[in-house]
Amino acid sequence: MIHLLWSPTRMRRDSTSHATRRRRDRRAGFSLIELLTVIAIIAILAALIFPAAGSVRRRAQMSQVISNLHAVQTSLGIYKLDEHGYPPTLGPAIFQQSSSQGNTTTEVNGLFPEYLKDKGAYTSPASDIQNPELSYPVSLPASQKPGGAYFGMVGSPPGTINDPILSSKGAMMYGWDTMDGHVFQGTGSSTPVYVMHYSRYRTFDRNDPDYKRQLGFRNPPEDTVVTWNDTFVQKDGNDVPLSGDYLVLFLNGTVKKFSVAQAKAVNLQIWRLTP
Repeated sequence: MIHLLWSPTRMRRDSTSHATRRRRDRRAGFSLIELLTVIAIIAILAALIFPAAGSVRRRAQMSQVISNLHAVQTSLGIYKLDEHGYPPTLGPAIFQQSSSQGNTTTEVNGLFPEYLKDKGAYTSPASDIQNPELSYPVSLPASQKPGGAYFGMVGSPPGTINDPILSSKGAMMYGWDTMDGHVFQGTGSSTPVYVMHYSRYRTFDRNDPDYKRQLGFRNPPEDTVVTWNDTFVQKDGNDVPLSGDYLVLFLNGTVKKFSVAQAKAVNLQIWRLTP
């Protein structure tokens, strides 16, 4: 019996089993180097996947806005056939005017909802406006700021025009309407305003090379800019564009992408760009 307990064969078997258990225990866990390697691989994959996912999302959002711009152009063509001209705004606008009888409020619908029924066609998935359902006072471009007849535009208007945006100082636009313009939130205590993009008149200077490229004329050329979407443009706190792309709609239905550098080449007067 004692011989069996202390036999060399039994000792070798016990030693082998113990060594096997130790190897199994070592394989049951990960070393620090293995853990760091796995973490590094995950970090590399995340760095590759997340930007790609963001790029895919951006392209999908751009495709949606381009589709919306085409819908605007189609509706605009139908409006032109019916009214023999173009609307003062693309989306609904609220006008507040004062008279001897008191303040009056009227709303001009533009294309919405008779010609362009889908409210979503005016919005952009890339918009970061905080209160899209609110209305904001209209801020006209520098060349159309108040300062005289028709807001101080250079030159004289072509005959008598009736454009409520240009003749009213109380125009308001909804934040969700990214086809007519965009809301500038500002910084500090600045009051948010609506910066117009769409306009039937941009200059009254007959010597301007782009004078005829305006929707206020009966038959403007096909390369006339209708409007543009800038929700894919990154800006600083003063609304100055830094990077990104504008999506510009031309009267012939073309939607073209322009970089901030291309926009700066025309002093950010996007309506001067050509397809």
